[in-house]
Amino acid sequence: MCIVIPRSLQFEPCVIHHWLDPTGRYDAPLDRDFPFFVKLYSFANAHDPCPPNWHERLEIFVPVAGDGEFRMGDRLLPFSAGDIVVVDNKKLHRTECINGRQRRAIVVSFLPELVYNLGSPLCDVTYLTPFYCQVPEIDPVVRDGAPCRPSLHNAITRLLRCYADGTGTPAARLGCKTYLLEILYHLAQHFSFAEVARSECLLQQQRARRLGTLLEHLSLNFGKKISVADAAALVGMSESRFMRYFRAATGMTFVSYLTHIRLNNAAKMLKETDLNISEVADAVGIGNQSYFDRQFRAEFRVTPREYRMAVRPQAHADTPAGEPRLAQAG
Repeated sequence: MCIVIPRSLQFEPCVIHHWLDPTGRYDAPLDRDFPFFVKLYSFANAHDPCPPNWHERLEIFVPVAGDGEFRMGDRLLPFSAGDIVVVDNKKLHRTECINGRQRRAIVVSFLPELVYNLGSPLCDVTYLTPFYCQVPEIDPVVRDGAPCRPSLHNAITRLLRCYADGTGTPAARLGCKTYLLEILYHLAQHFSFAEVARSECLLQQQRARRLGTLLEHLSLNFGKKISVADAAALVGMSESRFMRYFRAATGMTFVSYLTHIRLNNAAKMLKETDLNISEVADAVGIGNQSYFDRQFRAEFRVTPREYRMAVRPQAHADTPAGEPRLAQAG
């Protein structure tokens, strides 16, 4: 294995219990402006390294010391140091066991919209093919002997070097995304050797085209009432088929996606307008302010008021809902 880890990056115990909800959903803190992170984990217990979990993020698991088995749903996948495991993030997954004197792994995690979202060229969806071709016919592990493996190791090394310098600036984020895309490119090339993967790539492109009209509609009309039935009608599907179709294409439920759009637009309004919080909630289609507050805090880890104070520290406090605004003189 030729992945080189910068000395400034430290391995930490794989302890994620406190981030899991009762369903096993792993809701780790994530920068919504740059939904990407790298974790370096060490495992103290060879046979119970972490609890089963699932999440909206896409994830690559790279063991760098030790060998063992990785579980995804009912699949149990053997791995060795240097392998690259493409995780089926929607299924309960875990490192079932990891053996050796040292037990260490790298996890690269990101939201799919960092790579492919509304407005991206359709070819960009190909980057996500390895995550959406999780079928029994395909081994989701890049193993020793794969032609792309040295290139993947080199790209991972470059990503780690860039990540070690931080992601606080646009240039640093651009570097990390560039090396992430290089990794995804090599993975897509590897999995495209299988006919099933090529078919899945075409299917993803077809889904993107079909949903394009709906996603554009949502971006322009997020403040209006939009039900699942309305969305299904826009793409000419039954509700049940649409819900499966939408999740397969975006990695999110329709309600989660719409809420995500609304909250991101709410954050923009809090930063750029003088609307009070109640007015912002109404403008993005979430009329119940207490519900809006809860959803906003879940998304951004702060309340709407705290967010506004952080991005506009000189702004006056919001006018309480229901109170008239004072007309400015002049």
